[in-house]
Amino acid sequence: MCGHLLCPIDEDWNNEETRQKLKDGRIIVQPEDLPSFLWQGCSRDKEDIFDGFLKHELLIKTYLHIFRGPSHATGAGKSARKGNALIHGISKTSLESVAYCACILRHILSSQTTFTSGAGRNGDFQSKRFYQTLLDVMYSMEEDDQMELMRWWNDKIFAGLEEEAEDSSRTGKISVAAQMKARAREKRAAGQTGQ
Repeated sequence: MCGHLLCPIDEDWNNEETRQKLKDGRIIVQPEDLPSFLWQGCSRDKEDIFDGFLKHELLIKTYLHIFRGPSHATGAGKSARKGNALIHGISKTSLESVAYCACILRHILSSQTTFTSGAGRNGDFQSKRFYQTLLDVMYSMEEDDQMELMRWWNDKIFAGLEEEAEDSSRTGKISVAAQMKARAREKRAAGQTGQ
């Protein structure tokens, strides 16, 4: 399964000869040979190569795991601990964060033992070049398509984040920064009403 997910989208993993060439290194996968796991259902539309791009379920789960927490990725519901998004005030996705998650997922699926930038030494996959390739592809998209992709991601990742933040603030200690912002809002409101 990992081989199928890592197989370049323009290669046919179901072809035994292709699989063997990938396994024995006769086909060397470069960072620009984008893997199947980047497309929903691991297949692309010949007419519209962007259809389903960056919408694979495992990529979504990777993002959820990193930014919202493992319980969100597995569908187990709310966690007792805050995820990275709540801790760091992240409330929307970015092209860069999606590319980062794709790099993490690519590493997890591979047999490479260390996550490195992979400057081509020791046969390590060049993760930094893969990241930059993904960004180059995303930046080449029409602005409306980029915005639609980010809306789609925000719906998948951050739906319900406000409620989770409210629950967290009710049960946890209110930070000094949150107290200061609340006090500043109170002073602004008082100034606007002339008190």
